[in-house]
Amino acid sequence: SFCNSSSNVGNFFFIKISYFKAYKALHKALERVFGDWETSYAELPQYLATIKKHNPGTVFKVDVERITNDKVLFKSAFWAFGASIEGFAHCRPLICIDGTHLYGKYQGTLLVATGVDANDGIFPLAYVIVDSESKDSWDWFLRCMYYYIHSVRNRCLTFISDRMKGIPRALDNWPEEHHHRFCARHLKANFQVAGFTQKNLVDLFYSCASATDDFQYKELRGHLKTIAPDAHAWIEKSLRGVEENWALCKDNGGRFMMMTTNVSESFNGVLRGARALPVKSLVARTFYRLNDYFMKRRSDAEGFETQMSPKVETLLAKRAKQARYYGIVRFNQTEWQVNDQFGRAFTVTLHDNICSCTCNIPLLQKLPCLHVMAGCAQTI
Repeated sequence: SFCNSSSNVGNFFFIKISYFKAYKALHKALERVFGDWETSYAELPQYLATIKKHNPGTVFKVDVERITNDKVLFKSAFWAFGASIEGFAHCRPLICIDGTHLYGKYQGTLLVATGVDANDGIFPLAYVIVDSESKDSWDWFLRCMYYYIHSVRNRCLTFISDRMKGIPRALDNWPEEHHHRFCARHLKANFQVAGFTQKNLVDLFYSCASATDDFQYKELRGHLKTIAPDAHAWIEKSLRGVEENWALCKDNGGRFMMMTTNVSESFNGVLRGARALPVKSLVARTFYRLNDYFMKRRSDAEGFETQMSPKVETLLAKRAKQARYYGIVRFNQTEWQVNDQFGRAFTVTLHDNICSCTCNIPLLQKLPCLHVMAGCAQTI
């Protein structure tokens, strides 16, 4: 896009310049507006301290390496705003972690931790700037999160990420009980890189990952093994012994049926224009954009008229409408069978206000499924 824009400018002014000259001009323009990169790194600790002073609860840490008595080398920076830290206590115990490249003079990588609120909204939590993604950089990020962010402690968190080798090793040092789940979209990309690019195979693999119950999962795996033994062998070799990390039906509800890290990547998209800026301006952009984001969410929440979040209410209303057409067979006061329109039978159990169903959705999503709602409607 940069090449196209420079070409268009050149055509407009009837001049021709090289890509390198246009690139240098862009950086000079950025430095004139946002300051130079070296000064930006030097001013970052003071800038973060100012944000913390005026935004209670904000935390940060800048890690440097001293070269000489009067010269230090920037290594990494961590920050999380007070509003995010307090708000995360009311979000699902789920964190998507992902990295994205910076395009400034010194490049680097921005690591982002993102939660999900009760209305399935993106909830940015913490950020780190490092040289690159590695076991050490992820370990430093996670240690900072645990040490500085009180709302992540004493909770059994689920981390969703790609299969970058450094992440599992870094998560091994997380002090609390936790779960690690793989992003299904990244797994699908790995499947394609392994040479299985046919659409029917890719879709079937993704369906295996997304199956909600064991019967459906085994049926899909068997079908994949029949039509593509080599693809099934890749799964056995690459994902053996870690089914709970990638297969939804083995998850036990840790990922709340969230299969990808799209929430993190969506927020990375929000910061796309900021990733070419000097580091202090990048931090400023995260602050102001997050402020706008939270202000909009606050305004939206003030208009909520539902007992639960609007998306949950809409989902349950849709299920209640569909459940009217399901037939049930009662076994006793707490157990019944539900037959859907396709002739499939599901067994529902309700005990001490806790419901379960052989479709597995109440366990995975923490919400009543169609079959539970069908039975409850006919027992009231």
